[in-house]
Amino acid sequence: MGKFGRFAFSLARRLRGSRPVAQAMTHRATELSLSLAAEQLFERLPKATRQALGDLPTLLERLQRSAQLLRTRHEELSSAIEAMARRSDGEDVEGLREERDAVHDRLTAAVSALETIRLNLLRLHAGSAAVEGLTTHIGLAEEVSDEIERMVAARTEIEASLRFPRTVEPTPV
Repeated sequence: MGKFGRFAFSLARRLRGSRPVAQAMTHRATELSLSLAAEQLFERLPKATRQALGDLPTLLERLQRSAQLLRTRHEELSSAIEAMARRSDGEDVEGLREERDAVHDRLTAAVSALETIRLNLLRLHAGSAAVEGLTTHIGLAEEVSDEIERMVAARTEIEASLRFPRTVEPTPV
């Protein structure tokens, strides 16, 4: 706040120019961190164990992608709620809040499934778990991923049907 500080910051602004400040690479969404950690653990398992677990990396990728879509949707809904709360009555906002909460619950389920798989892979490495226990959790994670994908597909279909202008289809006379 003193003379030296103001000088240092003005000098830094001049040296940096108008280039945007790059974001730190240390921040990652939870689902990305969990998925990367689980993939690394999976790849360090013996080949026979990896084969017994099937195509776990694909499931991890699906869960990560689903969680990212849900996180984006949650942020969109939160922004819409903030904007609508300023200029409308509570009824419209309440419907958005319910949808946001449902999206948040599914996001939590996806992140929990990733964390469960990661923890079970750690247990496999430590020798305190069997492959069979992990395959049960993999099945549950697949169900979560399928449910999220159905929800996202339904949302996309609804948005496509509401999009204007629509193609005109002749009606039978």
